[in-house]
Amino acid sequence: MEGLVWLVLAFAPLFILGFYVGRSSPRLLFFGGIGWILALILRIIPLNLFQMLVPDLTAIIIYSAVMAGLFEEGMRFWLVKRTKALDFKAGLTFGLGWGIAEALVVFFPNVLLSPKALNLGLFDLLPGIFERYVAVLAHVALTFIIIKAISYREYLFVAIVAHAVLDLIAGLTYYVMRLSVWQVEGLVAAYTLLLSIYAFYVIKKVY
Repeated sequence: MEGLVWLVLAFAPLFILGFYVGRSSPRLLFFGGIGWILALILRIIPLNLFQMLVPDLTAIIIYSAVMAGLFEEGMRFWLVKRTKALDFKAGLTFGLGWGIAEALVVFFPNVLLSPKALNLGLFDLLPGIFERYVAVLAHVALTFIIIKAISYREYLFVAIVAHAVLDLIAGLTYYVMRLSVWQVEGLVAAYTLLLSIYAFYVIKKVY
């Protein structure tokens, strides 16, 4: 159970932050989370069909990245527009909800359903924990870009491409280039940092 204890301790700050920021507008936290789930469900069929028709790993990674960009940013745009999550705090809440949902659906079940993972120490779990925090930061940054896209639609294209590139970096460096986990996480983190700086620059123009 050591792994479970470390997971709870490691992600407690993220959940506390999410619920603290979203306490005045929990619906935005909810819609952020449900947005990620809906985007995942909608792209399952085209992704599975492509994998059956094109059994090439590199092509699958590229297609998956493009689909993630299209469906996630398309869904994010649709929900942000309808929930009117257009101020800084609303965008932060929405982005946190999106990232927290991804962690709960993707990361936690993989760990909790693996008997070996539950006995791992903090150092063993650290790459996955670090990846989830970076992913949350990326979702917040992409949400801010989408807020800009409500008024200037070209930023929707920017968000789609930025998201696809993020997934491409992760997929190609790990599965094709065979870099180590920490090398991949370092590249993804560096890209996410640049994306966040750009998103901050974009959001400053909105406010």
